[in-house]
Amino acid sequence: MASDIVGESQAMRMVRERARLLARGDIPVLLLGETGTGKDVLARYIHQCSPRAGQPLVELNLATLPENLLPSELFGHERGAFTGAVAARAGLVVEAGEGTLFLNDVGHLGLAGQAVLLQVLDAGRYRRLGGGGERVGRARVVCASSRLPAELVAEQKMLPDLMFRLGAPLYLPPLRERREDIGLLVRAMVAHERENSPPEEWAWFGEAEEARLARLLQEADYPWPGNVRELETLVRRLWLEVVRAGPGADLEEGVRRCLAEARAAYGQAVPEESLADLVCRRLCRGQGPSVRELVEEWARLEVAAGLVRALQMGYAPASLAQLGRDLGIAALVHASRRRVPGSVVVAAVASLEDCPHYPPALRELLARLRGQQDGEPG
Repeated sequence: MASDIVGESQAMRMVRERARLLARGDIPVLLLGETGTGKDVLARYIHQCSPRAGQPLVELNLATLPENLLPSELFGHERGAFTGAVAARAGLVVEAGEGTLFLNDVGHLGLAGQAVLLQVLDAGRYRRLGGGGERVGRARVVCASSRLPAELVAEQKMLPDLMFRLGAPLYLPPLRERREDIGLLVRAMVAHERENSPPEEWAWFGEAEEARLARLLQEADYPWPGNVRELETLVRRLWLEVVRAGPGADLEEGVRRCLAEARAAYGQAVPEESLADLVCRRLCRGQGPSVRELVEEWARLEVAAGLVRALQMGYAPASLAQLGRDLGIAALVHASRRRVPGSVVVAAVASLEDCPHYPPALRELLARLRGQQDGEPG
């Protein structure tokens, strides 16, 4: 059901709004987000909100499929098309009909498999292995990836043609960026456990205990590297070890123990966010950026790199004002060739200081210039 998307944070409201907008059309959609964020749930939500909801939703995890089997899996084959093909098979494109074909983990697909996928995305024309003429697939394609296509192309792990055909991007934020949704998620997970457990096992675990569990997990100082999937696993474990243990079980101690063991197992395994990741996340949140926001995103990437090189070659501005003036002269938006105010660029460069990959040279420069500015007489 569409209600499977749980969350009332601003980030999730924007995700649902944009998902419903994209659902109305037929263009391919690319779902982006860390592992465990719920890209498969979002794919089902898009299908259920679309005019194709009455048609099949066919899912395929590309990470689990040997690449040499992909053409047969997608397009089907005739009897005798290859060794072991003892009967004809329709293929997932046919099974999806005029519904939705969801291809998960597209970033794990090799280059040969990507060439096959291009056939599906390029007007949907294909040929079944071992027979017949050209066929046309009419399913809407939704793909998902935990890695940015641009990074895969840079690493020569994705065909550039495929990157531009994967469709409209829709970003799912990690759980650590929407902690206010944890309470709602916990309640939904507890409800699921109740439905699948004998009432005598959880009769003591009422609304007050459920609210306490939701509060403990929402307020926990833990980064949730496995996102919603990790939270679900932890709730199921607490249900087994604490709730089923009966009224004498210590809920706080159970949460503390589980989180301590998670830290020991996973560390603080939050994926480092590169500058490109951050730009992608902000641009894919669901609202078109303003011209100023585009300028700032461009400045973060282009000016930061150029400024680091200049610092390495001896550039040493005496004040933030000089840095702003110099950057205002140097920074030109590539598309329009308009000058960017130095203050905008300084703010843009400075606003990324929390990013793990922020260049130390820029951090040191801004700290020095701010210190000088604070020491100036008013």
